[in-house]
Amino acid sequence: MRRFTRLTNAFSKKIENLEYAVALHFMYYNFCRIHQSLRVTPAMAAGVTDRLWEIEDIVNLIRLISITTQNVGCVQFIIRISERPQEKTLQL
Repeated sequence: MRRFTRLTNAFSKKIENLEYAVALHFMYYNFCRIHQSLRVTPAMAAGVTDRLWEIEDIVNLIRLISITTQNVGCVQFIIRISERPQEKTLQL
């Protein structure tokens, strides 16, 4: 990923933006990209999902999370790279 070097316009000046960019990269890498050695996505190989995700699915997931956090108020969604999409937890 080119975001870690400062030689480009894609360099993240804020750590929060870097976290978002890395999370998007890992979501695409694990759920959208078919790997040559596996011939499926890593998420499909691990049994996390049974279908190939598209970028539109990731965008819809982000929209759903942002709408839910706006409506709920004090409820926070914790999304970590290592968590599966089905295992999102709520903290009150």
